[in-house]
Amino acid sequence: MMPLILVGIGHYMAKGHLKEINWAFGYRTFRATRNKETWNFAQALSGRLMRNFGLASLAVSVVAILLVSGQDEAILGPAITVVMGLQFTPIILAIILTERALRQNFEKDGRRKDSPE
Repeated sequence: MMPLILVGIGHYMAKGHLKEINWAFGYRTFRATRNKETWNFAQALSGRLMRNFGLASLAVSVVAILLVSGQDEAILGPAITVVMGLQFTPIILAIILTERALRQNFEKDGRRKDSPE
């Protein structure tokens, strides 16, 4: 279920549907909400990352579940727990990579680093 949520939300964000900075939906960190440019950058990047990582996580999850399906509960329960835990990895990776990209492209005040000002 988590990979499908990531794919859906990531696709929505990557397509630029979040036009205004808000504290209800989207990638919301201090750096991402500095201004409109940082907001748009963070939504597009984190959306693409979540969508792509969600698709990869979905594929891995399906394969893992198929490998243990039909096994007894002693194997199935822990395997599903591990798969569910691993499904949170894409979220953490998306946050780390988006924050790194924000730091590389924007000053602390939100100005682009390649900006002539």
